[in-house]
Amino acid sequence: MRTTRRQLLAGAGGVAAALAVPSVLGAQAKPYAGQTATVFTYAGAYETALRKHVIGPFEQRTGATRR
Repeated sequence: MRTTRRQLLAGAGGVAAALAVPSVLGAQAKPYAGQTATVFTYAGAYETALRKHVIGPFEQRTGATRR
């Protein structure tokens, strides 16, 4: 029996959903919600990259905010 494209995509979607459940449940807990973090950085391209790739994901994961 040949596997159709739809069956393959449905199976891959099911696996992806099953793998995403623990990360979604873990994302609910924000250990530093309501707390503020102070970060010193140099201005320019370094600051932009830091805000985009480090600080943004950190805030989403922990619930902390920057000032």
